Amino acid sequence: MPTALLLGPTGLVGSYLLPLLLDAPEYERVIVLSRRPLETRHPKLTLLVRELADVERASDQLQADDIFSCLGTTIRLAKTQEAFKAVDYDGPLRVAALQKDRANKRFFVITSLGAELRSSFFYARVKAELERDLGLQGFKKVFIARPSLLLGQRRETRPAELLSELGTMPLVPLMRGPWRKYRPIQAQTVAENLLRLARGLEAREGMEWALA
Repeated sequence: MPTALLLGPTGLVGSYLLPLLLDAPEYERVIVLSRRPLETRHPKLTLLVRELADVERASDQLQADDIFSCLGTTIRLAKTQEAFKAVDYDGPLRVAALQKDRANKRFFVITSLGAELRSSFFYARVKAELERDLGLQGFKKVFIARPSLLLGQRRETRPAELLSELGTMPLVPLMRGPWRKYRPIQAQTVAENLLRLARGLEAREGMEWALA
């Protein structure tokens, strides 16, 4: 039976996706790469505590059939653009490059609505670069989830996202048809959609996704 690998299990989406993967009968084993120990215990769970910059030394332990990347930070938390890119871009690609027999594997990644290589926004450019370069890794399929503003209980406070949420919520009833994808979306819904894509189902309305 297939093995799943989850990157970013303590983040907003990753914390919802982990129990879904553990409960999914499709996966015999769920490998989790985390910077810190988890409280979760499960017979299917294999926890690997390691920094992203050190994953090459654990190559054999990171082999999986389906890789789910929920890695993500902000410039405010990372402090510099270089540190931000080390998580959001370098992290997923480091793990992708370690995968053997990639032509038989699938990669699922969360980027962002508005990811664009020619964007004037650094964040959007990095997300687009990640999409492009994952598509060049030779995987069987690369599924890209592009959610709008994520809703949910975070471990840390993100003032910019809180202000954006407060400003966006009154406009939600007006976001219909092609504008629906701009509605804020619950992180749990994104996690559920990732598993739906893995099962060969369409993502539920409200989240843009694509194949690289």
